[in-house]
Amino acid sequence: MSKDEKIIVSACLVGEKCRFDGRAKKISNLVDFVKGCQVLAICPELE
Repeated sequence: MSKDEKIIVSACLVGEKCRFDGRAKKISNLVDFVKGCQVLAICPELE
């Protein structure tokens, strides 16, 4: 993916502790996939 691409991902999937139980659900492959892109990490459970 290029640095110009903008991607929206669920914050807990990239390692932010924002789930209902205060934990993250990090997916390492996703983190690797979005490296170098502009990432907007949001938490649908908190927004």
